[in-house]
Amino acid sequence: MTTTNNTYDPITMWDNFAKARYAVRVVHANIRRAWTQCYDDVEFKRLEAEHDARKWIVREVERYPLHSVIEAAVLLARPYDWQQLFLEWPHVSQGDRSKIAYTQNEVKGQKDIQTVTSVGKYLNRHFDLPDHIIRDLVSRHGSSARFQLVHTTAEMIYHLHRGPKS
Repeated sequence: MTTTNNTYDPITMWDNFAKARYAVRVVHANIRRAWTQCYDDVEFKRLEAEHDARKWIVREVERYPLHSVIEAAVLLARPYDWQQLFLEWPHVSQGDRSKIAYTQNEVKGQKDIQTVTSVGKYLNRHFDLPDHIIRDLVSRHGSSARFQLVHTTAEMIYHLHRGPKS
């Protein structure tokens, strides 16, 4: 007897994300096209409501890249619900770059309200990963700190004077 519980393929998961992203755009474009070409008032109102209800997904996908910690986590483990993860579209928070922002539900998506939380808490919501793996992912992808390799003495002195004071 074979089971599929241990046959997770991250490449297939990324393919699913790519297909979902493409499908969201195609469906939005088709509704928009039908909406602009419609002459029946009842059908126009229905298409307008459908267009307005779904355009937030396209807006989020096109406005922000997916958070790099999500890409790394998908390579390690299967998300509990990849469709929900896709619809939330987690990205780097614009206010605090060390946090993750996501769209909690459709109503908040229509109002352009993103929920901000810590990267570790968000990973715990969507992935079955051990604490030490989450800690490593957060330290690698969830920090607003940057590092840069320098090669010349002038660059070293410049960054020494303008770098952290601790």
